[in-house]
Amino acid sequence: MNEWRGKNIKILKKFFSASNYLFLFVSIISLFNVFLLSLPLTKYLGYEYSVLNSIFIVLISGIYTIVLLNNSSAEKFDIKEVSTKFITSHLIFVLVPIIISLFGLFRIVTCPFIDGIKFYTVLTLPAPIIGISLGLISFNASRKFKFPIFFGLLIVICSIPVLEIYFNPQIYFYNPLVGFFPGTIYDEAIEIDAKLIVYRLINIFYFGLLIYLLLQFLSRRSKYSIKTIMLVAVVLPLILVLISPYLGYSTTKSRIKKVLDKTLVSQHFNIHYASGIEDSLIKTIALHHEYSYAELRKYFNETPKGKITSYIFNSREEKGELFGSSNADVAKPWLSEIYITLDNYDKTLKHEIAHCFAGEFGSTIFNVADNFNPSLIEGIAMAADPIHDDFDLDYMAALAFNHGYKIDIKKLFKSFDFFLHPSSLGYII
Repeated sequence: MNEWRGKNIKILKKFFSASNYLFLFVSIISLFNVFLLSLPLTKYLGYEYSVLNSIFIVLISGIYTIVLLNNSSAEKFDIKEVSTKFITSHLIFVLVPIIISLFGLFRIVTCPFIDGIKFYTVLTLPAPIIGISLGLISFNASRKFKFPIFFGLLIVICSIPVLEIYFNPQIYFYNPLVGFFPGTIYDEAIEIDAKLIVYRLINIFYFGLLIYLLLQFLSRRSKYSIKTIMLVAVVLPLILVLISPYLGYSTTKSRIKKVLDKTLVSQHFNIHYASGIEDSLIKTIALHHEYSYAELRKYFNETPKGKITSYIFNSREEKGELFGSSNADVAKPWLSEIYITLDNYDKTLKHEIAHCFAGEFGSTIFNVADNFNPSLIEGIAMAADPIHDDFDLDYMAALAFNHGYKIDIKKLFKSFDFFLHPSSLGYII
């Protein structure tokens, strides 16, 4: 009995020893998830919790893969042994956040646990496959510069949605690191649909194929050269990027104009809308555009250069499909564009146009507040359009203050602390 216990303890010690770094990586993931439980948006198992874990596990999995391969013998590379270590360690990586998230259930249950499991399954479970693949690519590309290559690959993957959002009429994106981002973190209509599942299956197939080919190459069983494998690694994603608008994974101007197929040109706006909207209504909406423009010109004593492009969507569903952010209207100051839902135009139109005015003295390539400070970005638009749900902002702020909903203004305007408060309260204050 003592011999059996001693043998098992020896195996566990070897498994979690400092030499294979597994215990260190598990500890880092654990601390990260404990920290997530302290934040308002990630204090339970839901969309945000799953997305942040996906990003973090890709990072940890890639680094761990490189460390594991670095400690493996090149002459006696055992593909079975390495595969077993990959499966075991990365299974632990994805189980730790689930276990820690259970503690969040004892404090608050605002998101059904089953929905959280669905998000975690689709968004987070593929993360180790992606991380292992990127680690293998980096290790095989250059043993000397494996870590710079790994982080370079992460930067490339992160840059694709940035370019899509910057140049295309969209704010949503599909990306291997996060799965899907709907456009705003306050969008509560996020759900798992067939398109997202198919996208994640494509991710699993592509990165899984690379893992297979690269492990075969390391074990000297592959009939393909490393150049051929790297060519596959580059060509397949490029093909997906090119056809993504046709699959619904990105939106180009030509795609959006096929749906919003009519245009009304006014003095300061190019308004794109669907042919189903009555002419009398779109003329009324155009008058609202021009009236808001006139008021904002007086407020800012400044006007945007050129006309503002306005996209009017028939429904939230249509807007979510083509642009993203189905429940929130959005402006892109750097493109001088606004995106409005038809049934909401009278509530948000002036606010979104205000962002385009503010863009004239914004900074960075996005023409927004310095350091992307969300309190400044939204604060200037709220000040220019000081009505919230048909009430004056000062009145709403006084109600909040008198009923104990108080926010430290200095903290609110510090960095990204805006997102640490309830959205409605942050906008009002």
